[in-house]
Amino acid sequence: MNEILLNIFSNFIPNEIIKVRSRQAPWMTQSIKNFIRKKNKAYKTFIKNGQPEGGLEAITNMISQGSKMIEDAKDKYFSKIGRKLSNPETGRKLYWSLINKILNKSKIPVIPPLLENDTFVMDFTAKAEIFNDHFIQQCTTIDTGSELPPISVPNVPQLTEFSFSDEKILNIIRSLNPNKAHGWDEISVRMIKIC
Repeated sequence: MNEILLNIFSNFIPNEIIKVRSRQAPWMTQSIKNFIRKKNKAYKTFIKNGQPEGGLEAITNMISQGSKMIEDAKDKYFSKIGRKLSNPETGRKLYWSLINKILNKSKIPVIPPLLENDTFVMDFTAKAEIFNDHFIQQCTTIDTGSELPPISVPNVPQLTEFSFSDEKILNIIRSLNPNKAHGWDEISVRMIKIC
């Protein structure tokens, strides 16, 4: 059923596949990309022509000009973020998204050195072992000699019947947020609402 629906969506609903390059720097602009492409092409031509004497100076100038463009773009980007962070009207959600942009959403936090037996431990594996040993000591049970009572299953009422109607299902579908991600069936909420 899912494959049929997805096939119908792709054939009869206008759609477009776009590439999102997550590794691209946020300060990168189209003009910088074009300039880098132009510089690379000039360098290839310089090498292809046997490295003529006057060509090296032009390539060096282009490299310094490109570095200046990148530096200016970075300064502009970070000053824009700085203005937003220092603005007291910036909301909590925007504030943390800006912080994540600055920190590059680093997934591995840097754990500071641990002081263990009067020595500083710097190695990640050793630090993990220290934390592991600490939590194992915290979670050891105290043997008191007592026994657990026998487990008895309480008399839980079971659902024997349920009712649903088209109107209830439509109300649930209408209340879904179309901006949320799709589930395991890969059918988006927006498509369900269209159907």
